[in-house]
Amino acid sequence: GELLTRQEDGKELLALFGGRHLNKGGGFHSVDANAYTYYNELWFYDFQANKWTVTNPSGVTPHTRDHHGSTEMDGNLYVFGGRVKEMRSADAVRNDLWSYSLDTESWTEHEAEDGMAPTPRYMPGVTSTKWKGKDAIAVFGGENLPGSTKTTSLNDVWVYDGENWHQLAQPICSADGPETKKPQELLENSAKDQNDAELEVASLSLMLLAGVFLTGFLAFAGGFALPSLRQRWAAAAAERDARQFGYISVD
Repeated sequence: GELLTRQEDGKELLALFGGRHLNKGGGFHSVDANAYTYYNELWFYDFQANKWTVTNPSGVTPHTRDHHGSTEMDGNLYVFGGRVKEMRSADAVRNDLWSYSLDTESWTEHEAEDGMAPTPRYMPGVTSTKWKGKDAIAVFGGENLPGSTKTTSLNDVWVYDGENWHQLAQPICSADGPETKKPQELLENSAKDQNDAELEVASLSLMLLAGVFLTGFLAFAGGFALPSLRQRWAAAAAERDARQFGYISVD
């Protein structure tokens, strides 16, 4: 989720997308298809009204999921990847990129013109940034499937520039220890551009890691240091089901 600003009145809304709910009688981390309910709902929290409202988008919508990544860019919510079921199989994770517009109240799927894209994954780091002077979506790491965490963890870096995905760094977390390349070796530019690219990758990685720490801090602060906000959210929470991994972050 992200903090979005509605252009018509300047009101800031907190967006919450997806997640999953452990059904009655379901076992935690159970691979039973009936253990969890996965969501693709998009909710907005109005701080002034202290109210959650679910959207009713027109047209196509993203698949249900949890463990996805999200960010805000140009006033729109972007959602990438995620997991659609508990099974550790290749079809349990996704690599699709969607955006939701507050203006049109609809979703748009963004498919690369050249067909290239990051491997399907869940728990990626996602943020918006500038790349080669353009607004872009950056993706860092995550975990793909099938396999164990020791062999499926990723630390590659990708950016989406509105037309295509570009890989800036290859994954080097595999237990097999594959030969790696530095980020600048993946770019066909001058030496100066290569150095700039390396710095840009480092900057993106730091922003994405900072987002992870910020999310953890907010979870801690929301539980212990912000009782007023916690009470307000609790009062409004009756309007939606409890669920896991429907991420919220605040800019």
